[in-house]
Amino acid sequence: MRTLNFEERLYIPSADLPQDPEKVIRLIDAVNITIQDGEAHYHSTSHQEARKIGAPAIQWVPMRDKKLVELVMPDGTVQTGYAEADTYQEEVGDVVQFERLGFARLDEKYLGKMTFYFAHK
Repeated sequence: MRTLNFEERLYIPSADLPQDPEKVIRLIDAVNITIQDGEAHYHSTSHQEARKIGAPAIQWVPMRDKKLVELVMPDGTVQTGYAEADTYQEEVGDVVQFERLGFARLDEKYLGKMTFYFAHK
């Protein structure tokens, strides 16, 4: 079990934002919302409701607690994004699972930024 601070601002990858402002999305482990003019509007709570209406489930991170992450891929490219603050408790060498991406090993933690190396899906 974990506690996520759902506050006024949150980060959602732009690729996950629906084009239709009426489209309901499920914030994983949280609530169902719509996004209109850059603002989230509560729709419902249950994940059953989200499934029933076909709402996509998307990752999100509270802005206050986000940690910058670099993910080095096997071809040498680097993907950047944000992770939940609890991720910073991991130790160098630990393997974590990034939802929808796969598993990665923590290589370095420095000044609030973490560098991971992709391991496998």
